[in-house]
Amino acid sequence: MGFKRAGIKAFNSYGNLFVYFNDYNYTLGSSPEHIWITKLYDQMLSMDEINMIAAKFRDEILERINIQLEDL
Repeated sequence: MGFKRAGIKAFNSYGNLFVYFNDYNYTLGSSPEHIWITKLYDQMLSMDEINMIAAKFRDEILERINIQLEDL
């Protein structure tokens, strides 16, 4: 699967969402170096935090897609 632009050059794009479980908290991010949020175990994510995580994930995917489109 992928996008096709002006011919047969196709590509795909994907991202990772990691959940790290630590001693007293959990963190979510795209890698150990890119942590988006840290919460204590008794704290649930709010709807605003969920939307922020989704937006960051979307932005990373769109950035990868734009880089691949520039290379076509």
